Amino acid sequence: MQEQEVDQLLNFVDSLDYENYVNDTEVNTMLDSLKQRIEQIKEEKLLIQKLKQEAEQQKHSEQDVQSQHSRQDEVSVARSVSRVFITHLFIYP
Repeated sequence: MQEQEVDQLLNFVDSLDYENYVNDTEVNTMLDSLKQRIEQIKEEKLLIQKLKQEAEQQKHSEQDVQSQHSRQDEVSVARSVSRVFITHLFIYP
């Protein structure tokens, strides 16, 4: 930004009649809308965070179930191998 533009902006801010804008209905309505939107964004962020946590918990639960299934599969395979081994040991000496 050029120095002249900066000076113009500073002059505008210095000469601004804040009282006029504070009492303006349209400005207040816009400010209220902005406040509501800010609250919505905060709520959305909290919801997103909660959903992420729930998804992470679900992921861990699924991993636990898969792990249990994997162990059950290993036990099942071990039993099958044992049966085959015992069958061959006693039936086919």
